[in-house]
Amino acid sequence: MAPKKGVKIATKKKTEKVVNPLFEKRQEQFDISGALPLKKDVHRFVRWPQVVRIQRKRRILKQRLKELTKSEDHSALRRLPYWLLEYIKLASNIFGL
Repeated sequence: MAPKKGVKIATKKKTEKVVNPLFEKRQEQFDISGALPLKKDVHRFVRWPQVVRIQRKRRILKQRLKELTKSEDHSALRRLPYWLLEYIKLASNIFGL
């Protein structure tokens, strides 16, 4: 439909953005050539499921225990009872005992 005679149509006025000269937008310079940075491997920083974390901690604790029991070093054998107490605390936290 055509507008009726004598009726003014509202027109949109273009507003200009006020640009602050202190905050000029510049091109980001990632490298000497201006190339984007390489994507990093964030594999280690993933939040692993609890089952996987428990399995890994269990394996580490068993390896430590095996090292201490097989060592012929007398100082390591003297530390064994203290380490076993620490092992029991860690195991109770990990396995929920």
